[in-house]
Amino acid sequence: MNIRALAITLVVLGHSIILYSTSWNLYETNQHSVFFDSLKAVINVIQMPLFIAIAGYSLYFTLQRYDNLSSFLRKKVKRLLIPFFIIGLLWMVPFRLLSNYEAYQNESIVKIIVNILLGIDSGHLWFLPTLFLIFCGCGLTIWILKSCDDKKISTVFMILSLIMIAMQCIGWHIPSYAGSVVEYFPFFAEGYLIHVYQERFNTLYVSIISSALLITCVLLNYYVYRSVLFSIVISASCIILLFVLIPRRTCEWAKLLSKDSMGIYLLHSPMIYTAFAFAPEIPPALMLVLNFFGFGCIALILTEVLRALKLRFVLGE
Repeated sequence: MNIRALAITLVVLGHSIILYSTSWNLYETNQHSVFFDSLKAVINVIQMPLFIAIAGYSLYFTLQRYDNLSSFLRKKVKRLLIPFFIIGLLWMVPFRLLSNYEAYQNESIVKIIVNILLGIDSGHLWFLPTLFLIFCGCGLTIWILKSCDDKKISTVFMILSLIMIAMQCIGWHIPSYAGSVVEYFPFFAEGYLIHVYQERFNTLYVSIISSALLITCVLLNYYVYRSVLFSIVISASCIILLFVLIPRRTCEWAKLLSKDSMGIYLLHSPMIYTAFAFAPEIPPALMLVLNFFGFGCIALILTEVLRALKLRFVLGE
């Protein structure tokens, strides 16, 4: 619960300050913040790899609930694709239109919808089809190898991960959601591996090795040569350290964030476009308060309201 609560907090924080990131230019502002720019760069290293790794870690428990592959995939359609369509069409698009989103100017609603479905401009929702494809591939692999134990399956996942990492390192570009699968599957496999070898990962030795890898790759990436491989190792090392070091004991606030993490993820990001469109010149600290605490709390409350109104399907529940 704690690690999922941390993951959604990082995502909301990253989205809240993205206006000041030099690598993001969807909206303009004359306000600048070197601190927020640097903080966003650090968050980018871990926020989505961590979310994907949590899904991989949970895969073992998820599969135990289903007797066959078809029921597993039906659940994932409900969990991931239905919210993708509903939130995309009824929440994200209206907020972008309201906020004069540049890519929507002079575009028909049909073209906008097609671009979302194809992953050309699906915003933060790219995560859902990507994760669905990963679950489909992994579920199929596990059912094919159902006579094998978890360690052999994790070995297959790691071999596939190495192939995908090699594809990234040599610069193979795969468009749309398939490209996101290649980029993020290694972290999904890492989460599954951490679960399978949980006792071995929870050791001081693993923490020391992960810390050494993290520091080494950060220094090499910054001072010697920027590399895709170094970036992947940095993210992977951070994930291991978080799974090892974050305490199991939790609190009510962490439980709430963990339970509502999906809803917060779905609902928060579109709302911040209004702040970027209508109040881009407010001080960065005030923008953080508005987006992180203001819209973050609204997203959490809306999640609880949807659940209370028995509209759980919107949240993938």
